[in-house]
Amino acid sequence: MPIRIKPFILEMIGRYVSNFHEMSTKRKGYWFRSDGHQPYYEFVAIGSSQKERVLGCDVAWGFFPAWDGAYGTHQMTASPGLPTLRLGSNAIPMEESYYEHDGTEAGIRRTLDRIGSELATYALPWFRSRAEEASHDRLLQHGIDWLRAHEQSISATVQDALKSELRDFAAKIGASPLHRKETALLAQHLLIYAGENKRNVA
Repeated sequence: MPIRIKPFILEMIGRYVSNFHEMSTKRKGYWFRSDGHQPYYEFVAIGSSQKERVLGCDVAWGFFPAWDGAYGTHQMTASPGLPTLRLGSNAIPMEESYYEHDGTEAGIRRTLDRIGSELATYALPWFRSRAEEASHDRLLQHGIDWLRAHEQSISATVQDALKSELRDFAAKIGASPLHRKETALLAQHLLIYAGENKRNVA
């Protein structure tokens, strides 16, 4: 009979990252979110295969209250696997991308303790560094300020105006080629963010 793993995961989250709370989601696995550092949200997602005797753990950070489960990094969102943070590289060996256990209750608990320890050691500082980076990103902050100044007049056509504003400001401050190239995506994320804020205020 399979071991009920959820109580062990909840116990580990409470012990190592207690400011994270379980999310209601239709996605597979066990999802947790912390909204204690707004305007940012932090996520932990743990997957389990008892048949393969492995656990997986991903983390995500962003301005949005939901995470779509996709990996990647942008100015307003970022999401790696926990082993990526531990090893400091996006190119990691396949066998390092998950956490094996022996299928026993004790083995599952040991593996969850390892994940919890890595969350505390690698993920929590990473969440802080992402927030720090966002707060010092002049292009991102300019976009947020522009949205606040124009929030009453935001319409379908405002995205073009925002993209143009961000392109011009990126050139003005000498933003990196990557940031200049991705101003359209930043504009899209900023407008989604503005829409979320409007819904939360209403």
